[in-house]
Amino acid sequence: MAGFISMELKKLNRKLFISYIFFMLFLSNLLYAEDNFRIKIGEESDATSITKSIDKIPKEHQYKLSICSINDDKFILTYGGKKTKQELQNLISEVPKESSPEIVPDTYTKCYKLEYFLAEYSKMNTNIKKVQQEDAESTKKAEEESTYLKLPEQFNKKEKKEEEKLPKKETTKLPPPTLSDIKNTPEMLTNTVVKVYPDITTRLDLSTLDINRCTCMDGSPVKDVVRSSEKGITAQVNGNNVFIKFQIQQNQITQDTKYSETPTDLYILCGETIYPIIAIPKKIPAQWVQLMSNKSKIEKTVSSFKGLSYEEKIVTIMKEAYSNMLSDNYTKQKVEQKFTIHSMNFLEIVLKQIINIDGEGMILKEFFIKVKPDAKSSIAKVTEKNFITPDISQKPLAITLDSLVITKNKPTRLWIIEKNFNEQTLKKM
Repeated sequence: MAGFISMELKKLNRKLFISYIFFMLFLSNLLYAEDNFRIKIGEESDATSITKSIDKIPKEHQYKLSICSINDDKFILTYGGKKTKQELQNLISEVPKESSPEIVPDTYTKCYKLEYFLAEYSKMNTNIKKVQQEDAESTKKAEEESTYLKLPEQFNKKEKKEEEKLPKKETTKLPPPTLSDIKNTPEMLTNTVVKVYPDITTRLDLSTLDINRCTCMDGSPVKDVVRSSEKGITAQVNGNNVFIKFQIQQNQITQDTKYSETPTDLYILCGETIYPIIAIPKKIPAQWVQLMSNKSKIEKTVSSFKGLSYEEKIVTIMKEAYSNMLSDNYTKQKVEQKFTIHSMNFLEIVLKQIINIDGEGMILKEFFIKVKPDAKSSIAKVTEKNFITPDISQKPLAITLDSLVITKNKPTRLWIIEKNFNEQTLKKM
């Protein structure tokens, strides 16, 4: 009896295990498909017809359009890119109802930005018309140069009968351009968009050849742009945009042109938020600097620290850093900057990232430390006191090491919390 019960329990456990596996597969499919949707406009058609559907979309929204392929000669017009259903519900109202917008699963393998597709389609149509024109001209020329002999009537009738037996020549019509005619790699500029966060000084490359654009992404107007006038940089404010241009000098005698090479400090004020920037002039295309808002992050950070003392906040931040569980509400900036402590020049010290604790007036710096490969000793024993030095931090509030033994192979992490003077200045304003 006991053996029979044991066998039945094993069967039951096996069934439960199989049901659990199917449930997890079903759940993973739901999660995976969460953001695989697009807004489909109209029905599939050829390239010529689809270009007519574009005019129905307001011009201010046409930059959000994409062309997706069904096959080589059938296309569909989509709007807003690939997103979740909830995100697309907010966008579908921008599409006129007569265009029959519909949120559908994204099953398209290849999609192209509207401007790129139209450019390639225009090139292809131009080539087709050129080939057709050349064929027509060569045919006309051949007919004009041909000379026909006047033969007796019986020979003409015989020739006509022979010609009727021959298959008729059909005019060859070139098809519209297909997807295979379009290049797979769009020819577009890369590395022209930079995101900058408030209260952290950011070094970035700006074009010394063209006009650079900085935009307050939360829509706040640019109140002011503070910079050194003697460094030869102009700033023109227009709403939530400011246009930055390095001045070009020209030798009055030789007429030679000299572009600026001097880094310049900029302080852009979006509403009440300050963005400190060190602009490095480079001979690169014009840059678009997106000044990101951290208002929601500040509110969430202040809420999470509510009721804690200043010391408790510092301890909480250090615990998060040590356990690799820093809050997503902090603004993180990747860096790669080397430092040297003169009393310990056998150490290789690299600043890896700066984390801004938005709304609390603090900055967390994370360093990676190793013994240099050419050092005499492969091990160094240290304490936090060894790193209380202006060589790496002016006014530290707290310092923590994840190990008191530093080696040549595995890096030791060092965290330093400092005051965020930019945020303190902002609060006073």
